Amino acid sequence: MNVVEIGLEWVDRRVLLGSLEPSTADDYRKSVRSWSSLPENPSKWDVEDAVAAMIAQGRAPSTVRKRLVTIRSAMEWAVERGKAPDNPFVGVGRPKVRVGQKNFLPADERERLKARISSSNTQITVAAALALYAGLREAEICALRTSDLDLEAGIGWVRRSVGRTKGQTYLKDAKNGHMRDFPLPEPLSLAIGRWVDSNSLQKGSFLLTGTDKWADPVVVGRKWSSLCELEGLRGVLGTPPTFHDLRHTYATVAIASGVDVKTVSSVLGHSSAAMTLDVYAVADPVAKRLSAEVVGRAI
Repeated sequence: MNVVEIGLEWVDRRVLLGSLEPSTADDYRKSVRSWSSLPENPSKWDVEDAVAAMIAQGRAPSTVRKRLVTIRSAMEWAVERGKAPDNPFVGVGRPKVRVGQKNFLPADERERLKARISSSNTQITVAAALALYAGLREAEICALRTSDLDLEAGIGWVRRSVGRTKGQTYLKDAKNGHMRDFPLPEPLSLAIGRWVDSNSLQKGSFLLTGTDKWADPVVVGRKWSSLCELEGLRGVLGTPPTFHDLRHTYATVAIASGVDVKTVSSVLGHSSAAMTLDVYAVADPVAKRLSAEVVGRAI
């Protein structure tokens, strides 16, 4: 039984049936190939040795867990179809993943970025505003059309995203296949409005480009890195924030400000409020101090 061959066949079958989009398929193939050191007909002992080797090589526990989940699903598919006698990945323990603090922007850095957004009118400041004020993912922002935004009503819709495979970008469904709406705070509406008006963007064009071609998330990420370097922005961990850290900032500030977790989860497009709580509920040390004061007064 060749685990890698089975895994790759499982991925190809899912692509053929339309249940897996290209960029995810690429990730799954890479994950499957990581098990190439396993012998034919591996035992659970062999699998555990392989897991231990990955950890010893410095692979992140979260990466190893994802690899286990992927290959276990592939082998379950193989067993159900008689392609494998059993699934040696069932029952193998997964490495424990510790949720670390997110590198969100503290208040003073947020103020500097907000000032830059309000005084500038560029592609990257508009993109940053959408991540900071609405928590959108980079790929979702790149796929936004002007018709996805109602500035008067103060609402927008995530209907699609931008994927990447073999060095090329393409449009795909929104994450988890669910369209969602998100509110547009006044500073965000103003930033978008200035951008749309100054560039005379047509209804239905992609927001960041003003054309019928979407923006590339990699290019947007590079422009954000350049802006961070120019402004000297730093997150709470003391390092320059990634573009995705703006999404972390939105979530952390929203929860610390008292927005209920279900609402934050819905805006972020998380699969559950529990996921939002696990990642963000205790992320802000300022919120912790405020909670202590509140409880102290109440008691």
